[in-house]
Amino acid sequence: MPLTDVPGKASALHEARRTRQAIEPLTDADPGLSMADGYAVQQELTRMLLADGDRTIGYKAGGHRHGCRRAR
Repeated sequence: MPLTDVPGKASALHEARRTRQAIEPLTDADPGLSMADGYAVQQELTRMLLADGDRTIGYKAGGHRHGCRRAR
């Protein structure tokens, strides 16, 4: 199933979370997916989850350890 739009990708992730089923990485179907695209999908998925009644309880920042920065 080609997922070429942000809402489609977010819906696929939302459904996978709801049904607890693993899906292929979105970049398998869309190798050109950029970081900006990923953030747009994340924002839409967050909107969907909040609409379902989930709530934001914190934020995560990653890649700040020296080893993580060096590995990039």
